[in-house]
Amino acid sequence: MNKEELVELMQHVIERSEHDKHLTVETAVNEVAQEMKMCRKDTVS
Repeated sequence: MNKEELVELMQHVIERSEHDKHLTVETAVNEVAQEMKMCRKDTVS
């Protein structure tokens, strides 16, 4: 993961945790990371 991807990841995490107040940052990180992995699989294959 490069720096640009990490910045994008953090922005998604912040948006998600602000949108869903009872979501912990850790959970948001995990969810966004899972989504990014899925997206990467799609682009690689």
